[in-house]
Amino acid sequence: MTSRVVLVSPATSQSLRQARFDDGGSLDTDGRACASAVAGSLPPAARVVVSPGVRCRETAGSLGLEGAEAAELAGLEAGRRRGRNLAEVAVTEPEAVGRWLTDPSSAPHGGESVRDACARVGRWLDALRETDGRALPGG
Repeated sequence: MTSRVVLVSPATSQSLRQARFDDGGSLDTDGRACASAVAGSLPPAARVVVSPGVRCRETAGSLGLEGAEAAELAGLEAGRRRGRNLAEVAVTEPEAVGRWLTDPSSAPHGGESVRDACARVGRWLDALRETDGRALPGG
């Protein structure tokens, strides 16, 4: 049995362009246009899975992909930093930002640590070992 996973990065949003922690906003005009421009260019997949994030669902839609949502593929839960710019947070919480940037187990924002987010996605990837064919996490 051979499993292949093709990861698709979500298209851009205003928050991403402003280096903000994801705020659940929609794709911007350029992001939607870029995703639409490459629709149909991805390899066929036996299974399409989509992150529940707005940007990810909209990217998948713009690519012409339909799939089941997988909570395990959600973006990092940023807690109280949601929607805030990293530079702004660094001014008000410099020590906490320093810990977060150097220690993947740190979650001073009250959300999820980078280590925990990686472990969550890792468990999802491990489960794919039993899937034959190509899996396409869209967005």
